Amino acid sequence: MEIFVLIGIYLFSVFVGFWGTILFLKLPIIHTSEQFLIQMGKFVYIPTLPGLDDEQKQKLLNTQFLRVFKGLVYLIINLVIFLLLALLPILLLSYLFLGDWLSIGVWFTDWIFVLGTFIGIWPGVLLHKRLKKNEKVNVEDYSAFAQFLHYFFLGNSFIAKAQFIIWKKIKSRESKNTSNQAVYVSGLARAGTTAMMKKLGESDLFNSIRYQDLPLLFYPGMNDSLNTKNEEKERFHQDGVTHSLSSYEALEEPFWRVYCPAYINDTYLENHAITDSIYKKYSAFRNAYSKGRIYLSKNNNHVLRMNDLMKLDQKHGVNHKVILMFRYPSSQASSLLKQHQFLIKEQESNPFVKDYMDMLVHFEFGLSRKQSIFNDSELMPNKDWDQTETWVEYWHYYYSNLLELFRDNSRVCFVCYERFCTNPEESFEAISRFLEKDLDVETKPYLASRSKEDVQVNYKALELYNDLCSIAIN
Repeated sequence: MEIFVLIGIYLFSVFVGFWGTILFLKLPIIHTSEQFLIQMGKFVYIPTLPGLDDEQKQKLLNTQFLRVFKGLVYLIINLVIFLLLALLPILLLSYLFLGDWLSIGVWFTDWIFVLGTFIGIWPGVLLHKRLKKNEKVNVEDYSAFAQFLHYFFLGNSFIAKAQFIIWKKIKSRESKNTSNQAVYVSGLARAGTTAMMKKLGESDLFNSIRYQDLPLLFYPGMNDSLNTKNEEKERFHQDGVTHSLSSYEALEEPFWRVYCPAYINDTYLENHAITDSIYKKYSAFRNAYSKGRIYLSKNNNHVLRMNDLMKLDQKHGVNHKVILMFRYPSSQASSLLKQHQFLIKEQESNPFVKDYMDMLVHFEFGLSRKQSIFNDSELMPNKDWDQTETWVEYWHYYYSNLLELFRDNSRVCFVCYERFCTNPEESFEAISRFLEKDLDVETKPYLASRSKEDVQVNYKALELYNDLCSIAIN
């Protein structure tokens, strides 16, 4: 008789484990806990948002606090419902056999019951996976925990600075740039800067910041030893460009957001000066990622501080050179418009996409689009940014300023994207001469598409494009 009782207890405990697992996975406990974690991360992120005054930040914090509080309440309610339903079979059994609703503790001291409960968990997990295996998952989606880490370590400037201080005390002596050279690839977005950086990155001469360095960007080298999957996949822009965790990317700008936030305004980014103390920090940051090689950076916002940084580098013996990419006006404008509309759609459906782009200071397009202004230049008047003509006008504004500022600077070169695509070998020979380095990279022609909207390019933009072509090194 005793053996049948033991079998009955075992089977009942397996059912309890299975029942509890199904409840846990079907009730919105995981979802509410993830949302609570994300909202907590955003609460940490808001206080150091650049471009906002204290009143705006306080208003956002008040709203975010309510979201955190509601999230906590929902999570507690769901946990209470789960516990009541999960324990219901045990409460009923306790009442029927022991005559007491509250004698459930007896069951959890029985090793057969505990063992059966754990065994019952696995069928529930397997059933859940089987039901979900056909659901489509976006490989670019970040988990709730990953989003929290980005908000916490990358988004909050105080925490970012604290990481960097700790890194400098522990690791900074290990970082030395023996080459004393830095190469920057810049220009208006969609000019081929990523293609140029990827191609330069094939050379062993360079080192740069990689995707795997996020979100602990301010503790260089923290993720170097992680065994991460390194498969190539199309990047978020859906433009045919692939990347992996070891790919170089435009990830330097958060340093300037953290240490020089005043250059980020509500509707525009402006050029800014660099103090000696900030330069010292940036040098340590740059050296950490160069790892004794030439530091390579792709940064569209580099032009906002290029003059100051170049002078400071020259003063400290760093050979600072810049490659400015440009592209046929309507082609670049059409690409900018396409990305602008694509990002608005993605950012409206997933708020983290906007926050992530803001953390990286990618304000070229999307809901947070901001213009760049140089010296005493004025902002473009309000325009319809859903029109190619507006982007062509901005193209002219942007590159006319670059041409005026840097055409006579021997440390800066202009590179035509169309020529780079059709004749990369000749282009890289010219870049090698400019950098005074032998670039051992494989070159093959690319397909350089030209917009079908060429007829809409105004004569000023065409004239400027021809001027740029006339001084381009390729």
